[in-house]
Amino acid sequence: MARPISPYPYKPKSYQNMRETLAHQVEHTIRTRKLCTAEIAARYPSVRDSHIRKILNGCGADLGIRMLFGIAEAVGVHARLEVSV
Repeated sequence: MARPISPYPYKPKSYQNMRETLAHQVEHTIRTRKLCTAEIAARYPSVRDSHIRKILNGCGADLGIRMLFGIAEAVGVHARLEVSV
């Protein structure tokens, strides 16, 4: 018997939290510094206006983790991963 395929792949909660936290901090920094897409693109050329709109609309966690980290570094947000046992 075949195993059913879920349209929603499993994502660990810690991974989701990391993306959401990073997206919120990037959103806060963009709004605080009043950055536009062109200013961010000067430091991270792959960014598009739709990416920044997605972040500013509160859906930044939907972007890939590499894109989020790239935008974060471009706006001056430094992330640190902490692992605890």
